[in-house]
Amino acid sequence: MNGELEEEIYMRIPLGFETVDTRCKVYKLKKSLYGLKQSLRAWFKRFSNTLNKFRYKQEQTDHSLIIKLEVDRRRAILILYVDDIIITTIKKLRI
Repeated sequence: MNGELEEEIYMRIPLGFETVDTRCKVYKLKKSLYGLKQSLRAWFKRFSNTLNKFRYKQEQTDHSLIIKLEVDRRRAILILYVDDIIITTIKKLRI
């Protein structure tokens, strides 16, 4: 996941990791953790920014559909569901 967080999030030190010095203290998270409500949003933002660098376009009607149209009219299609990705291509048909 490791997406960048947009807000400050603090967490308690997990049981078994506390020491005398860290008792009653919290951690400030620098990156998202699996299970946070913000994790999916942070991951998707990082993922879509990376795809934009490679000229993929996110569909406006369905943000989980991302398409790249090549010069020779081939298409690469990515469909996202939570943190799963389906990748497929469509080749130009000659009739």
